[in-house]
Amino acid sequence: MKRQEILDILKAVKPALASKENLEHTTSFIFQKGSVCTYNDEVMISHPIDIKIKGAVPAKELYSLLSNLESDKIKIKQDDKEITIEGDNFKAGINIIKDAKLPISIKLGDKWNKLSKQFSEGVGFCLFSASSDYSNLKFTHVHAGKGFTESTNNYRATRFLAKDMKVDMLIPVEAGRELIKYEPTHYQTTKGWIHCKNKDGVVFSFRTHVSKYPDLSPILKMTKPMEIKFPSDLLKSLVNAEALCKEEISGDKYVTVIFKGKEMVVRSRGDVGWYKETFSLKKTYGKIEFDINSKSFREILTHLKKASISKNKLRFDGDNFIHIVVLKGK
Repeated sequence: MKRQEILDILKAVKPALASKENLEHTTSFIFQKGSVCTYNDEVMISHPIDIKIKGAVPAKELYSLLSNLESDKIKIKQDDKEITIEGDNFKAGINIIKDAKLPISIKLGDKWNKLSKQFSEGVGFCLFSASSDYSNLKFTHVHAGKGFTESTNNYRATRFLAKDMKVDMLIPVEAGRELIKYEPTHYQTTKGWIHCKNKDGVVFSFRTHVSKYPDLSPILKMTKPMEIKFPSDLLKSLVNAEALCKEEISGDKYVTVIFKGKEMVVRSRGDVGWYKETFSLKKTYGKIEFDINSKSFREILTHLKKASISKNKLRFDGDNFIHIVVLKGK
Protein backbone atom coordinates (compact mmCIF):
# COMPACT_ATOMS: atom_id res chain seq x y z
CA MET A 1 0.00 0.00 0.00
CA LYS A 2 1.05 3.58 -0.56
CA ARG A 3 1.94 5.77 2.40
CA GLN A 4 -1.01 8.11 1.85
CA GLU A 5 -3.46 5.21 1.69
CA ILE A 6 -2.15 3.89 5.02
CA LEU A 7 -2.29 7.37 6.51
CA ASP A 8 -5.90 7.86 5.41
CA ILE A 9 -6.90 4.59 7.07
CA LEU A 10 -5.11 5.44 10.32
CA LYS A 11 -6.78 8.85 10.30
CA ALA A 12 -10.17 7.15 10.03
CA VAL A 13 -9.59 5.12 13.21
CA LYS A 14 -7.86 7.86 15.23
CA PRO A 15 -11.05 9.18 16.93
CA ALA A 16 -11.18 6.08 19.17
CA LEU A 17 -7.66 6.58 20.56
CA ALA A 18 -7.47 7.47 24.24
CA SER A 19 -5.55 10.60 25.29
CA LYS A 20 -3.92 8.60 28.09
CA GLU A 21 -3.39 4.88 28.34
CA ASN A 22 -5.58 4.08 31.32
CA LEU A 23 -6.27 0.73 29.70
CA GLU A 24 -3.69 -1.37 27.87
CA HIS A 25 -3.15 -0.52 24.18
CA THR A 26 -5.73 2.29 24.11
CA THR A 27 -3.12 4.71 22.71
CA SER A 28 -1.97 2.26 20.01
CA PHE A 29 -3.02 1.16 16.57
CA ILE A 30 -3.83 -2.53 16.94
CA PHE A 31 -3.19 -4.47 13.75
CA GLN A 32 -5.05 -7.71 13.36
CA LYS A 33 -5.65 -10.01 10.42
CA GLY A 34 -6.75 -7.74 7.60
CA SER A 35 -7.68 -4.76 9.79
CA VAL A 36 -6.45 -2.03 12.12
CA CYS A 37 -8.46 -0.85 15.11
CA THR A 38 -8.44 1.57 18.02
CA TYR A 39 -10.28 1.46 21.34
CA ASN A 40 -10.85 3.84 24.27
CA ASP A 41 -13.27 1.89 26.50
CA GLU A 42 -16.34 3.67 25.05
CA VAL A 43 -15.72 3.52 21.30
CA MET A 44 -13.92 1.08 19.00
CA ILE A 45 -13.20 1.70 15.30
CA SER A 46 -11.98 -0.93 12.87
CA HIS A 47 -10.88 -0.42 9.25
CA PRO A 48 -9.77 -2.99 6.66
CA ILE A 49 -6.09 -2.69 5.78
CA ASP A 50 -3.82 -4.76 3.56
CA ILE A 51 -0.67 -4.82 5.72
CA LYS A 52 0.79 -8.08 6.97
CA ILE A 53 1.69 -7.04 10.50
CA LYS A 54 0.10 -8.05 13.79
CA GLY A 55 0.24 -6.32 17.16
CA ALA A 56 0.03 -2.93 18.87
CA VAL A 57 2.08 0.00 17.53
CA PRO A 58 2.27 3.36 19.38
CA ALA A 59 -0.22 5.55 17.50
CA LYS A 60 1.35 8.97 18.01
CA GLU A 61 4.78 7.97 16.73
CA LEU A 62 3.57 5.93 13.76
CA TYR A 63 1.08 8.56 12.59
CA SER A 64 3.59 11.38 13.01
CA LEU A 65 6.28 9.54 11.05
CA LEU A 66 3.98 8.66 8.16
CA SER A 67 2.62 12.22 8.08
CA ASN A 68 6.10 13.76 7.79
CA LEU A 69 7.56 11.40 5.19
CA GLU A 70 7.75 12.77 1.66
CA SER A 71 8.08 9.48 -0.18
CA ASP A 72 4.80 7.72 -0.98
CA LYS A 73 6.47 4.40 -1.78
CA ILE A 74 7.24 2.59 1.46
CA LYS A 75 7.60 -0.95 2.74
CA ILE A 76 6.50 -2.08 6.20
CA LYS A 77 7.85 -5.28 7.72
CA GLN A 78 7.69 -6.85 11.18
CA ASP A 79 9.89 -8.96 13.42
CA ASP A 80 9.36 -10.01 17.04
CA LYS A 81 10.07 -6.57 18.54
CA GLU A 82 9.44 -3.85 15.95
CA ILE A 83 8.13 -2.85 12.59
CA THR A 84 10.50 -1.34 10.06
CA ILE A 85 9.42 1.28 7.55
CA GLU A 86 11.63 1.69 4.49
CA GLY A 87 11.70 4.15 1.61
CA ASP A 88 14.12 5.09 -1.15
CA ASN A 89 16.68 6.66 1.17
CA PHE A 90 15.51 6.05 4.74
CA LYS A 91 14.71 3.33 7.23
CA ALA A 92 12.92 3.61 10.60
CA GLY A 93 11.87 1.23 13.34
CA ILE A 94 9.00 1.45 15.86
CA ASN A 95 8.34 -0.96 18.71
CA ILE A 96 5.47 -3.40 18.38
CA ILE A 97 3.82 -5.62 20.98
CA LYS A 98 3.35 -8.72 18.87
CA ASP A 99 0.75 -10.57 20.91
CA ALA A 100 -1.34 -7.52 21.82
CA LYS A 101 -5.08 -7.95 21.98
CA LEU A 102 -7.99 -5.64 22.65
CA PRO A 103 -8.93 -5.31 26.35
CA ILE A 104 -12.39 -6.59 25.38
CA SER A 105 -13.57 -9.45 23.22
CA ILE A 106 -16.30 -8.65 20.68
CA LYS A 107 -17.35 -11.20 18.11
CA LEU A 108 -19.36 -9.74 15.26
CA GLY A 109 -21.91 -11.80 13.39
CA ASP A 110 -22.26 -12.11 9.62
CA LYS A 111 -25.72 -10.54 9.54
CA TRP A 112 -25.94 -6.75 9.24
CA ASN A 113 -29.20 -4.79 9.37
CA LYS A 114 -29.75 -1.90 6.97
CA LEU A 115 -29.87 1.65 8.32
CA SER A 116 -32.07 4.45 6.99
CA LYS A 117 -30.45 6.63 4.32
CA GLN A 118 -31.31 9.54 6.64
CA PHE A 119 -29.74 7.96 9.72
CA SER A 120 -26.65 10.19 9.85
CA GLU A 121 -28.64 13.31 8.98
CA GLY A 122 -31.18 12.55 11.71
CA VAL A 123 -28.59 11.84 14.41
CA GLY A 124 -26.61 14.94 13.45
CA PHE A 125 -29.73 17.11 13.48
CA CYS A 126 -30.64 15.98 17.01
CA LEU A 127 -27.20 16.18 18.66
CA PHE A 128 -27.58 19.80 19.77
CA SER A 129 -30.69 19.06 21.85
CA ALA A 130 -29.06 16.26 23.84
CA SER A 131 -27.67 17.02 27.28
CA SER A 132 -24.01 17.14 28.36
CA ASP A 133 -24.99 16.69 32.02
CA TYR A 134 -24.04 13.12 32.92
CA SER A 135 -25.93 13.24 36.20
CA ASN A 136 -28.96 12.29 34.07
CA LEU A 137 -27.43 9.77 31.73
CA LYS A 138 -30.41 9.04 29.50
CA PHE A 139 -30.54 12.62 28.25
CA THR A 140 -26.92 12.41 27.03
CA HIS A 141 -28.09 10.14 24.19
CA VAL A 142 -29.81 10.51 20.83
CA HIS A 143 -32.64 8.03 20.44
CA ALA A 144 -33.08 6.48 17.01
CA GLY A 145 -36.53 4.90 16.89
CA LYS A 146 -39.06 3.66 14.38
CA GLY A 147 -39.78 6.56 12.05
CA PHE A 148 -37.63 9.20 13.77
CA THR A 149 -34.56 10.24 15.73
CA GLU A 150 -35.00 12.44 18.81
CA SER A 151 -33.21 14.05 21.73
CA THR A 152 -33.86 16.29 24.73
CA ASN A 153 -32.07 17.92 27.64
CA ASN A 154 -35.26 18.73 29.57
CA TYR A 155 -35.59 22.30 28.30
CA ARG A 156 -35.48 21.67 24.56
CA ALA A 157 -36.37 18.67 22.40
CA THR A 158 -35.92 17.75 18.76
CA ARG A 159 -37.51 15.04 16.64
CA PHE A 160 -36.32 14.36 13.09
CA LEU A 161 -38.81 12.39 10.99
CA ALA A 162 -37.77 9.59 8.62
CA LYS A 163 -40.30 6.99 7.48
CA ASP A 164 -37.67 4.37 6.66
CA MET A 165 -36.05 4.54 10.13
CA LYS A 166 -36.55 1.04 11.57
CA VAL A 167 -34.15 0.81 14.51
CA ASP A 168 -34.27 1.22 18.25
CA MET A 169 -30.92 2.37 19.59
CA LEU A 170 -29.47 4.91 21.98
CA ILE A 171 -26.38 6.75 20.77
CA PRO A 172 -24.17 8.62 23.29
CA VAL A 173 -23.65 12.22 22.20
CA GLU A 174 -19.85 12.05 22.03
CA ALA A 175 -19.96 8.84 20.00
CA GLY A 176 -22.68 10.29 17.76
CA ARG A 177 -20.58 13.32 16.79
CA GLU A 178 -17.92 11.00 15.36
CA LEU A 179 -20.25 8.28 14.08
CA ILE A 180 -22.10 10.49 11.59
CA LYS A 181 -18.81 11.41 9.87
CA TYR A 182 -18.55 7.80 8.68
CA GLU A 183 -22.05 7.74 7.13
CA PRO A 184 -22.88 4.20 8.29
CA THR A 185 -25.18 2.06 6.17
CA HIS A 186 -25.67 -1.06 8.34
CA TYR A 187 -25.63 -2.09 12.00
CA GLN A 188 -25.74 -5.01 14.40
CA THR A 189 -25.75 -5.35 18.18
CA THR A 190 -23.86 -7.44 20.71
CA LYS A 191 -24.20 -7.39 24.49
CA GLY A 192 -23.70 -3.79 25.64
CA TRP A 193 -22.48 -2.61 22.20
CA ILE A 194 -23.86 -1.30 18.91
CA HIS A 195 -21.78 -1.70 15.76
CA CYS A 196 -22.26 0.45 12.64
CA LYS A 197 -20.58 -0.23 9.30
CA ASN A 198 -20.15 2.01 6.25
CA LYS A 199 -19.61 1.28 2.56
CA ASP A 200 -15.82 1.24 3.02
CA GLY A 201 -16.00 -1.53 5.62
CA VAL A 202 -15.22 0.74 8.58
CA VAL A 203 -16.90 -0.57 11.73
CA PHE A 204 -17.68 2.04 14.40
CA SER A 205 -18.68 0.41 17.70
CA PHE A 206 -19.92 2.17 20.82
CA ARG A 207 -21.14 1.15 24.26
CA THR A 208 -24.77 1.52 25.27
CA HIS A 209 -25.42 2.68 28.84
CA VAL A 210 -29.18 3.19 28.93
CA SER A 211 -31.89 0.66 28.19
CA LYS A 212 -34.92 2.94 27.85
CA TYR A 213 -35.48 6.48 26.60
CA PRO A 214 -38.29 8.72 27.91
CA ASP A 215 -41.40 9.20 25.77
CA LEU A 216 -41.12 12.69 24.24
CA SER A 217 -44.62 12.74 22.74
CA PRO A 218 -46.16 14.71 25.66
CA ILE A 219 -43.34 17.28 25.46
CA LEU A 220 -43.90 17.81 21.74
CA LYS A 221 -47.61 18.55 22.17
CA MET A 222 -48.86 22.11 22.71
CA THR A 223 -51.99 23.61 24.28
CA LYS A 224 -53.68 26.55 22.53
CA PRO A 225 -50.68 27.55 20.40
CA MET A 226 -50.34 30.97 18.80
CA GLU A 227 -48.38 31.65 15.62
CA ILE A 228 -45.37 33.95 15.92
CA LYS A 229 -43.40 35.48 13.02
CA PHE A 230 -39.71 36.34 13.18
CA PRO A 231 -38.15 39.42 11.53
CA SER A 232 -36.78 38.79 8.02
CA ASP A 233 -33.31 40.09 8.98
CA LEU A 234 -32.99 38.00 12.17
CA LEU A 235 -30.39 35.70 10.58
CA LYS A 236 -27.83 38.50 10.30
CA SER A 237 -28.43 39.49 13.91
CA LEU A 238 -27.75 35.93 15.09
CA VAL A 239 -24.44 35.87 13.21
CA ASN A 240 -23.42 39.11 14.96
CA ALA A 241 -24.54 37.79 18.34
CA GLU A 242 -22.49 34.61 17.90
CA ALA A 243 -19.32 36.65 17.37
CA LEU A 244 -19.46 37.81 21.01
CA CYS A 245 -21.17 34.76 22.50
CA LYS A 246 -19.74 32.41 25.09
CA GLU A 247 -18.82 29.04 23.62
CA GLU A 248 -19.84 25.95 25.56
CA ILE A 249 -17.51 22.97 26.03
CA SER A 250 -19.45 21.22 23.28
CA GLY A 251 -18.68 24.10 20.90
CA ASP A 252 -22.29 25.30 20.90
CA LYS A 253 -23.28 28.94 21.38
CA TYR A 254 -26.58 30.02 22.92
CA VAL A 255 -28.27 33.38 22.45
CA THR A 256 -31.16 34.84 24.44
CA VAL A 257 -34.32 35.92 22.61
CA ILE A 258 -36.83 38.17 24.38
CA PHE A 259 -40.28 39.30 23.25
CA LYS A 260 -41.79 42.23 25.16
CA GLY A 261 -44.62 44.34 23.86
CA LYS A 262 -43.98 45.11 20.18
CA GLU A 263 -40.25 44.49 20.44
CA MET A 264 -37.99 41.48 20.04
CA VAL A 265 -34.45 41.52 21.45
CA VAL A 266 -31.52 39.25 20.55
CA ARG A 267 -28.84 39.22 23.22
CA SER A 268 -25.54 37.42 23.83
CA ARG A 269 -22.63 37.69 26.23
CA GLY A 270 -19.14 36.19 26.18
CA ASP A 271 -15.89 36.47 28.10
CA VAL A 272 -14.75 39.59 26.26
CA GLY A 273 -17.94 41.35 25.21
CA TRP A 274 -21.67 41.36 24.57
CA TYR A 275 -24.23 42.04 21.83
CA LYS A 276 -27.80 43.31 21.77
CA GLU A 277 -30.15 44.10 18.90
CA THR A 278 -33.77 45.21 19.05
CA PHE A 279 -36.43 44.61 16.38
CA SER A 280 -39.82 46.29 16.04
CA LEU A 281 -42.80 43.97 15.62
CA LYS A 282 -46.19 44.53 14.03
CA LYS A 283 -48.02 42.90 16.93
CA THR A 284 -47.43 42.00 20.55
CA TYR A 285 -46.94 38.45 21.80
CA GLY A 286 -46.69 39.20 25.50
CA LYS A 287 -43.55 38.61 27.61
CA ILE A 288 -41.49 35.67 26.32
CA GLU A 289 -37.87 34.74 26.94
CA PHE A 290 -35.82 31.73 25.87
CA ASP A 291 -32.24 30.61 25.20
CA ILE A 292 -31.56 28.78 21.94
CA ASN A 293 -28.61 27.24 20.13
CA SER A 294 -27.76 30.00 17.67
CA LYS A 295 -26.40 27.82 14.87
CA SER A 296 -29.42 25.54 14.97
CA PHE A 297 -31.76 28.54 15.17
CA ARG A 298 -30.14 29.95 12.02
CA GLU A 299 -30.52 26.61 10.25
CA ILE A 300 -34.20 26.49 11.18
CA LEU A 301 -34.74 30.06 9.99
CA THR A 302 -33.42 29.16 6.52
CA HIS A 303 -36.51 26.94 6.23
CA LEU A 304 -39.03 28.63 8.52
CA LYS A 305 -39.80 32.22 9.51
CA LYS A 306 -42.52 31.37 12.00
CA ALA A 307 -43.20 29.16 15.00
CA SER A 308 -46.02 28.18 17.32
CA ILE A 309 -46.02 29.50 20.86
CA SER A 310 -47.99 28.53 23.95
CA LYS A 311 -47.81 29.42 27.62
CA ASN A 312 -44.49 27.66 28.16
CA LYS A 313 -43.26 26.34 24.78
CA LEU A 314 -42.01 27.47 21.41
CA ARG A 315 -42.39 24.93 18.61
CA PHE A 316 -40.92 24.86 15.11
CA ASP A 317 -42.54 22.55 12.55
CA GLY A 318 -40.54 21.79 9.42
CA ASP A 319 -41.19 19.30 6.64
CA ASN A 320 -39.24 16.61 8.49
CA PHE A 321 -38.56 17.92 11.99
CA ILE A 322 -40.12 19.26 15.18
CA HIS A 323 -38.13 21.40 17.60
CA ILE A 324 -39.42 22.49 21.01
CA VAL A 325 -37.93 25.13 23.32
CA VAL A 326 -39.21 25.48 26.89
CA LEU A 327 -39.70 29.16 27.68
CA LYS A 328 -38.31 30.90 30.76
CA GLY A 329 -41.35 32.95 31.39
CA LYS A 330 -44.06 35.14 30.00
